[in-house]
Amino acid sequence: MTFKIGHLQSNTGKTHWKEGEHISELTEFKKGDIRISGEKNKFWKGDKVGNKALHSWVSRQIGNPHKCLLCEKEGRVELSNKNGKYTRELSNWQWLCSKCHKKYDNIGNKVWETRRKNGTDKFYNNQYTKK
Repeated sequence: MTFKIGHLQSNTGKTHWKEGEHISELTEFKKGDIRISGEKNKFWKGDKVGNKALHSWVSRQIGNPHKCLLCEKEGRVELSNKNGKYTRELSNWQWLCSKCHKKYDNIGNKVWETRRKNGTDKFYNNQYTKK
């Protein structure tokens, strides 16, 4: 079918509902709706949630101050778990800069201990195991 210049389609400018009007309040999705968030949501996993999702949830609950709790340096901060038990207990979390987070978790020593235990630290294995 060919159209002549200036011809308008029959449905141009027509919508099934008026601008800003909702079809049904019951079926409308409401972001952050208190009725379907948290434990009331059918997909709620409690403390059995993954590490990334737990960090995301805690971050939303306590907010990001953009300031390290220990050295008070402003900038990028990371969520740090205080006792190593990853639960939804908000008092068990703190915001630390990367440097303080590594010191707090003793990450450097943990890495070396793991390498020595697994036998992947070449320097340590050569120096102390060969006689």
